[in-house]
Amino acid sequence: MKHRPPRLIRWVAARVLPVRRSSEILSDLDEVFDRVTRRAGVFRATFRYMRELGSLARWHLVSSGRPHKSSQLQMRKRPMLEQFVSDVRFALRSFIRRPAFAALAIATLSIGLGGVVTMFSVVNGILLKPLDFERPEELVVLKTLRSHTSFESLSQPDLIDIREQNETLRDVALWRQSSAVLVGGDGRPREVNVGLVSSNYFELVGTTSAAGRAFTESDEIHRVVVLSNSLWQSAFGGDNSLIGNSVSIDGHPVTVLGASNDRFEDPVPQVMGRGAQPDLWMLQPWTSNNNRSWRGFWGVARARSGVSVAEVSADLHRIALAHQSDFPETNTDHDWTAVSLHERIAAPMRSVLWTLFAAVSLLMLIACANVANLLLTRAVGRVQEMSVRNALGAGRGRILRQLLTESLVLAGTGGAMGLFVAYVGVSALVQVVGERIPRAAEIGLDSGVLLFALAAAVGTSVLFGLAPAWRLLKPAVAARDSGKGSAGLSVNRLRSSLVVAEIALAVILMVGAGLLLKSFSLVNSIDVGFDRSSVLTFRPTPPAADYPAPESLTHFYRQMFAALEERPEIQSAGGASDIPLSANSNSVTVYRSDRPQPASGEGVSALTRAATANFFRSIGSEFQLGRSFVEADDSTAPNVMIINEATARTFYPDENPIGKSMFLMGVERQIIGVVGDTKQGGPTEGPRITVFIPYAQTVQSWLHRRALSVVVRTASQPDALANIVRETVWSVNSGVPMRDFKTTEMLFEERIWEESFRTWLMGAFAAIATLLTTVGVAGVISYSVSERRREIGIRKALGAPSRRVVSSIMKRTLSMTGLGLVIGLGFAFAVSGVIENMLFGVSARDVRVFAVVPFLVAIVAGCAAFFPVRTASLIDPATTLREDG
Repeated sequence: MKHRPPRLIRWVAARVLPVRRSSEILSDLDEVFDRVTRRAGVFRATFRYMRELGSLARWHLVSSGRPHKSSQLQMRKRPMLEQFVSDVRFALRSFIRRPAFAALAIATLSIGLGGVVTMFSVVNGILLKPLDFERPEELVVLKTLRSHTSFESLSQPDLIDIREQNETLRDVALWRQSSAVLVGGDGRPREVNVGLVSSNYFELVGTTSAAGRAFTESDEIHRVVVLSNSLWQSAFGGDNSLIGNSVSIDGHPVTVLGASNDRFEDPVPQVMGRGAQPDLWMLQPWTSNNNRSWRGFWGVARARSGVSVAEVSADLHRIALAHQSDFPETNTDHDWTAVSLHERIAAPMRSVLWTLFAAVSLLMLIACANVANLLLTRAVGRVQEMSVRNALGAGRGRILRQLLTESLVLAGTGGAMGLFVAYVGVSALVQVVGERIPRAAEIGLDSGVLLFALAAAVGTSVLFGLAPAWRLLKPAVAARDSGKGSAGLSVNRLRSSLVVAEIALAVILMVGAGLLLKSFSLVNSIDVGFDRSSVLTFRPTPPAADYPAPESLTHFYRQMFAALEERPEIQSAGGASDIPLSANSNSVTVYRSDRPQPASGEGVSALTRAATANFFRSIGSEFQLGRSFVEADDSTAPNVMIINEATARTFYPDENPIGKSMFLMGVERQIIGVVGDTKQGGPTEGPRITVFIPYAQTVQSWLHRRALSVVVRTASQPDALANIVRETVWSVNSGVPMRDFKTTEMLFEERIWEESFRTWLMGAFAAIATLLTTVGVAGVISYSVSERRREIGIRKALGAPSRRVVSSIMKRTLSMTGLGLVIGLGFAFAVSGVIENMLFGVSARDVRVFAVVPFLVAIVAGCAAFFPVRTASLIDPATTLREDG
């Protein structure tokens, strides 16, 4: 007996179906009703009959022609704002009905937008923003060039001549770095960074004071100082009554003229590449130093209005040529040039920041591709909805606005979350590396960054919203996708193409991260020439008022080292004017005593260090020949020196240098030892010619007044010794300030911070990109399995083994992965040269990295396909056929 649907339902069906095909369609519907009734009962059959009838009715409305003109006209008459608000409300309701979809899309967008906004904040603050000075485009830095090697600083007489003889500069100021001991409001001495500047410095850069005033030319005959805002607040509580009164600096009363405003950041330390800002500024009178050979000053100038940097450089070159002939002993082979102050500050970070910004932009594209895939999946289920909207009078333009509004709402929510991610990211970056990068105070979410974030959010909403909108608005889509079980070949291709693009972009990021990680591992394993473990360094600054005579300062250091070595926690203690990894480069010309003195400008320069007896033992340097200094090597003993291996190779390539002598700073010294090469600057620098002389024999030189950096070796944790060291030093003199307590491991990490920063940031981008790509691959394969569920059930019912079903799914996975790998590796190979200057010991096209990345991507794709493949293998054909029956 054949089961038939209720008469009322069949009567309605005959009225809503097209007349020409009503009998044919009703016959098919009757067959479906009978089959479902036999299997699941009348109730399920009636529900299935009505559902199929509704779908056919909607299709009939869509295919029967355009909606009535009055319906379209009424839609047009609605105000645009009202339509937009309605669309936004509809979008919010639809996302609330599908919270999992909305949460995944918003989280993906927030990661991509948050990352790109974070990096743009850094790029904007360091590279794009103008300097916070009056007419910053006019500010230039003066540089000395010698044999195509730039060391930038100039002598004070040269700066005076440039100031008086130039034709392109409005004014010139000088700047020199120093340190002093200040007694703060709490009565305790502290070492402070000092900027020694000419009286016109603050006027030239164009800054205002928070309290008091800046220097004037009439102040040069007085002992006056301008405090930094941070020192004024921390040491004196921002007390305005301090202005005009005296503070103690190096044991002398100095009048406080004013305090800088809280936004002022001295540009010269940023030009020098040393992030420590001055704690205060003191006057350096123009006539205070007449030594033309001592080039310890930096020149900052302001160009005349309308004068370019190139014109200033040409003017300086003219003056330099005249000085080469007028002062051959000091200025031979010396040239001068000018560089924009902003360019000089930003240049060291430019390539790194733009590379990282490009990397995070790739990450955002991956996020957009992921969201587009999610929207495409959702679009397939919305074909009937859009058909009904079209039948009720909504034209294509109206539907397109609705779809783009939904994308905009999604991007707006993701953008708001992304701004929170960016806020956290910017705060973390400034906290971690703020002291090491220039213009860190300018990094933040200002109006320019917010406009960029808005543009990025709108751009991404259009980018990932176009694919589903195009899909739903094509005329043939409804006919192909309204039926159950297929999204159509074109949509599958589009989804697969997006995944291939994700894989390719992820491969580019993974290759870049791999190259940087391999380079960083090589840098991190470099032998710096001394034992980095269990060593604490610090710098005491004995007040000049307490030790006016050179011998008294020598005596203090001997007492201090003796007291330190008496502590059971300390194995040895020594000091040097500059320790390894300090990056200081005080150098003088050296030459063998049995060879003629080289002409001016032609000698070999050597880094010069004053060191105490136990310095080499404390730092962990190994002697190759000879001996170390002893206490007897004082001012009454013969002049001696120790050289490093680089010096021995340069001056005595085939000789034993022990017992031979060299001239250093006009004094002949005998070589008593050869010590191993140590990295004086960064770990990636090659060995430099370095000579050491006993500290006790420097009483007549500038080296003696330099505060020694102390090295303490211990068998315990060195960072736990700081309090013990302070107590010990203060037992000798309680008025000695100390600073820069660091282990040698910390010094090493500071020297490789830039490599570490860009490596871990690129690695984080690559890891997130890999995660998003994994989600994208898994999503496409999962949807493919769900879409082919009936097909797989039928194939299994006909005897196809599970492994054949699995292999067909894995074949699609591997084809997408392989194509993405080929495209990604090709682009990575083409653009890898961009990061070549950031690599150490690694080629930009390193074979191992390019071989490992495909292996890792294959593993990732396999993991992404695991669960969809497992689901396909467990499909029960009987259950599937019953569901579709």
